[in-house]
Amino acid sequence: MATTPVGDVLDRSVWSLLPEVLHPEFVGEAVPHTLVCPHCAGNLDLMLDPSAGKQRYVEECSLCCRPVEVRLEAHDYRVDRVEASKLF
Repeated sequence: MATTPVGDVLDRSVWSLLPEVLHPEFVGEAVPHTLVCPHCAGNLDLMLDPSAGKQRYVEECSLCCRPVEVRLEAHDYRVDRVEASKLF
């Protein structure tokens, strides 16, 4: 039994009513975001995954090489809040 992609089943006009970020081409894609490193005040360039909901992880600053705790809250594939703080 062959399967048909969801995008082929639904009328294209239905997708135009949805927010752009929910369009099948965009779901699951990383979103670029820049924060300020809490250690050196340099730019901390990140790629955020808004599909995973609430997240907490550690990134290393590319300027000072110190650990930065990143907290992310996302809902419906949209980033609601992003914070960076010193890990220790």
